[in-house]
Amino acid sequence: MADAAETLKYDAHARLDLGKVNEEINQAWSNALQDPQVLSQLKANGIDASTLPQTGTQVIGVEKEGENLTPDEIKIIVTIVTSFAPVVATIVKDLWANKILPRIRAKQGEDSIKKEKNNEDPKA
Repeated sequence: MADAAETLKYDAHARLDLGKVNEEINQAWSNALQDPQVLSQLKANGIDASTLPQTGTQVIGVEKEGENLTPDEIKIIVTIVTSFAPVVATIVKDLWANKILPRIRAKQGEDSIKKEKNNEDPKA
């Protein structure tokens, strides 16, 4: 994706549909770029929203690891681009944790994406 990125690993259910995950990412990003609160936050930090990537999958990438493994061994790797200004990186991380991930779990099942057992952050 980009030079500066934060990578998160999750356990994933075999039925997780990455196409739908990418749709959620793109929709949430599109909504964020139209949200007055987000736009004012960007403007206050001297960032023109029109200079940012226009699709969510340019700022959050998701890939599946372990296609031929048992459901308990499948992982997804989420890469969040952080090479933007700190405020943009914060917005992107918040979108993933507070909007996208809950929507995916609501639509594809609570067990569709779970924080990897050895990760310490229980929130995501």
